[in-house]
Parts: sequence; structure tokens; C-alpha cells
Amino acid sequence: MINLYQSYYDNSQLPSLDSYCIPFDNTANEEPELREYPLFKKIYEKEKDNNNLWGLLSFRFEEKTLLKPKEFKDWIEQNPGHDVYYIDPFLDVSVTYQNLWVQGERWHPGLYDYFRKLVGLMAEQITYHPNDFVTCNFFVASNSFWLNYFRFVDYIIKATKGDTKMNHLMFNHKVKYNGKDVPYFSFIIERLLSLYFYFNRNINKLKFPIEHDCFRKKYGDNHINLVNLYKSRL
Repeated sequence: MINLYQSYYDNSQLPSLDSYCIPFDNTANEEPELREYPLFKKIYEKEKDNNNLWGLLSFRFEEKTLLKPKEFKDWIEQNPGHDVYYIDPFLDVSVTYQNLWVQGERWHPGLYDYFRKLVGLMAEQITYHPNDFVTCNFFVASNSFWLNYFRFVDYIIKATKGDTKMNHLMFNHKVKYNGKDVPYFSFIIERLLSLYFYFNRNINKLKFPIEHDCFRKKYGDNHINLVNLYKSRL
């Protein structure tokens, strides 16, 4: 079974949830600075005793992907046997930058230095495979994958808290984003799945096809050029 969840932060948002997703109550929103990460763990506790694949899709999933949750789920069902399924809505990023930390520095200054301290390498020394790129947390996975991913993220959070500058950047430094003051944690955590893929080449993963009509709708006449560039980096 595949369970797609969608969280809501206020009861007034319930009517706007996708009918194909399971509503997940986050009205308490106890750790807003951690964004979706605590919700992942709460859903894991709900799902850990079964063999379901599951994921948490944001309100903006369809807006960013031009794909309905049902279409995403149907694709997963048609391609069984993988531990994690994901879609990266920003095809142009994967053919423009060599990793998401170099890309992030352009929009969120300081991410480059954070990454350099985190892995002990210059950001430019790490070049992602095109299939490593995941610019949003749009993924569905098995419980075993989720558990290993939690260990990876928790290790990074612990390491970050042990460094004054990194901790400040992740949790205290805030910028305006969509009209709200948002800590850099939001921009860091959405880049960790790609980093996890980079360091774990043996993961049984499947990326949503970049040739799909949703990308053609998004990029128009430039779509075929982006697909060719992407394939040239494989």
C-alpha cells in the first residue's frame, strides 16, 4: 500500500487538501522551526509496523510539479520494487549547477560555508549525478529507508548544534521567504536528501521521468534542451 499524507496547520485548510491524500493534523505545530521534519517522524511512528510506502506532500506539490498526487501515486504503483520514489520539479537546476549547495549560495548566502564545514570539502569538489538532485521533499519511501534517512539527518543536526556558527546559521539566522521569517534550517534540510543520495550510491531509488508532460508544461519549448543536457551528464 502507498499512503500519501498532506499536513494542515489550521482547520480552515482542511477543505483545500487533496482528496487523494490522508490529512495529517499539525495544528499544534510544536516545532515550526524544524518545518516538516518532525512530521516525518510522527508519521513514521504511525506507519512503522506495516509494509507501506509513504510520504508527506506539501500544499505546494501540485503547484511546483504540475502533477496531481494521484498521478504520482499511480506512477509508483506501476514501478514496484524500489525503496524510495521521488520527483524533482526543478529540472533546470540539475543541469545548471553541480550540486545544490553551490546553487543555494546564490539565493541563501552562507549555505556554501555551512556545507564546507559540514563535510570538510569545498562545495565545488562535489559533483552530483543528475539523479541525485531533489530540490523539494517530494518523496515516498519504505520504513527502512525513512529510518536510515532519519539517522543521517539527526547526525547532521547533532553536528550542527556542536558548532556555534553552524548552529546559528541553521536555527537562528532568518530571512524573509513567502512573507514569513524562515530559519535557514528550511533551506538546509531540503538539500539533505540529495546529499544522502550522493553518499549512498547503493540506494534502490527511482526518479520520476524528466520526459513527462508535467515538465513539458512547465518548461515549454526549452524542455527538450533541458532533457538533452540532463542526459549528457548521466
